[in-house]
Amino acid sequence: MELDPSIAALEHRLGMDSFRRRLRVEHALQGAVHRFSTNPKSNLAKLLMRSRLLHQAMRLVGLYQIGYRQFLYPRIVTRDVPLAGLPAAMEGVTILQLSDLHLDLDPGLGAILAPLLDGLQYDLAVITGDFRNLLVGPAEPAIAATANLLRHLRGPVYAVAGNHDSLGMIPPLEAAGARFLLNEHVVWSRGNARLVLAGVDDAVYHGTHDLDRAFAGAPNDAPRVLFSHSPAIYREATRHQVDLLLAGHTHGGQICLPGGHIVISGLRCPRRYLRGAWTYEGMQGYTSAGTGASGVPLRFNCPAEVTLHRLVRG
Repeated sequence: MELDPSIAALEHRLGMDSFRRRLRVEHALQGAVHRFSTNPKSNLAKLLMRSRLLHQAMRLVGLYQIGYRQFLYPRIVTRDVPLAGLPAAMEGVTILQLSDLHLDLDPGLGAILAPLLDGLQYDLAVITGDFRNLLVGPAEPAIAATANLLRHLRGPVYAVAGNHDSLGMIPPLEAAGARFLLNEHVVWSRGNARLVLAGVDDAVYHGTHDLDRAFAGAPNDAPRVLFSHSPAIYREATRHQVDLLLAGHTHGGQICLPGGHIVISGLRCPRRYLRGAWTYEGMQGYTSAGTGASGVPLRFNCPAEVTLHRLVRG
């Protein structure tokens, strides 16, 4: 199969084995799934939520409007992240995290996010995967909506690919201003202080995350922040001396019982890693509840979020 040169050029960044595996899995996913995911429980939930009769009933009792509002108006979550060994010059550095945008699901979300992002203060931004909603079909609507949103983010803007994303989406999104970390790292500096920012490819469907490659050559005397679509790599992250892991994928459950109880997670992972802040063997972690939604533009007992992580000395 002859590849577009812009896609073929990603092989040296992702790694040959991961690149070829991703192409194989992308091809297999095109034939295996259509409008839904590979998780049977998630598919059942989406089928129920897409039911016209159910939607009519929800509208009659006002539930649809409640769920749509929780989807359409993300809350801003601001938190301090204590990191041992954080240089004094890095005190207060703020990372803006967006995750699971799925901007092709509903055009209303991008219009809401743009002015919200314009008013935020931060030093760098990251999008932790899943730019599109469906796994098949044209990606252009998601690319165009994301490119428009990127105009409202101040650089540098980093990103990792999620399980819904394809390699073909990366070149146009990078041209629009998002620097993908494909099993790669960069060293971000403030004065003489340094911060290692690493990103890995999707561990959910593709299994193409490679932390050895991501941290190859990274300085050992600088704090390490890892961007991953999924929090499920938390054990592996600690073996690479990661100080902070930022992830998404779970949507925080998206449709939850009162009190935020997660019904379907779509990820085999201890529940405490599925939403919000957590720690593991001294590593700080955070799993975003997601900025968008998947399958249906609804959320219940689980508001969407835009997250500001402020680094402080621990």
